[in-house]
Amino acid sequence: MIRVGIIGIGRHGERHAKAYRKLEARGAPLELAGLYDADQEKARHAGAAFDVPVFDDFDGMLRSIDALSVAVPTSRHHDIVIQALK
Repeated sequence: MIRVGIIGIGRHGERHAKAYRKLEARGAPLELAGLYDADQEKARHAGAAFDVPVFDDFDGMLRSIDALSVAVPTSRHHDIVIQALK
């Protein structure tokens, strides 16, 4: 089972979450295991909508997942990915 997290829960992050839920429903060996967004209110709303844990900090989510969807603005991808790889 691959535990997947999403950073950024705007329009693209919601698309990622919907896609992961569809894959789960079709029997894919993955679990949508966490969300993180700097806007914690937005993250909590999405967490409730997708029934997924919301993390207060990005590093905390990274310790709980195996794979990451990066759904932040493109200009932030590099820093996020480098942090996740470390």
